Amino acid sequence: MRPLHRWVATRCLLLLLLVGAVITGAPRPGKTAEPSAAALAALDLAPLPRAAAPAFTLADLDGRALSLATLRGQTVLLYFWATWCPYCQKELPATVQELARRYRDRQLVVLAVNIEEGRDKVRAWVKKHGLAVPVLLDVEGEVSGAYRVTATPTAVLVDRDGRTVARAVGTRSWTSDRAKPLWDSLLAPTAR
Repeated sequence: MRPLHRWVATRCLLLLLLVGAVITGAPRPGKTAEPSAAALAALDLAPLPRAAAPAFTLADLDGRALSLATLRGQTVLLYFWATWCPYCQKELPATVQELARRYRDRQLVVLAVNIEEGRDKVRAWVKKHGLAVPVLLDVEGEVSGAYRVTATPTAVLVDRDGRTVARAVGTRSWTSDRAKPLWDSLLAPTAR
């Protein structure tokens, strides 16, 4: 085969492989793998369109601003909650905090986004319950509105590329054996 023909044949083969990967949805190097439908169903998570997560910047309990954009490259669990929510009172200091601890070395960030409550009230609750995950204050409810939060707790998963993955309304077994396939797929190393 002549060099020019070999070059054309090689380029055509690469193009066919690329088109095949796009059509079949095969993960591309450097991109987050999508969790399987079974992994989402195991926790009763509602899949979301893989679109850019609504951008936001919120203050933490010390008044420091944190932007979702600064967390690109990490998987983020946005946990929308309130101090008056009995389900949040049980799940946040136990299961959600354990999830953050268990997977922090694998680039999972859990953000506890408090909805429409004041700094002093939230700070007192956090201190009483020994909460160690970052707490953000959505005092005006703009971020919870952008994520269409209508009940607490609501959790939204954002992949390391900044795209929404799934939503959960109500409590979940975030650290159970059933949840392991979800975290393994979302937190798998990527070829970058």
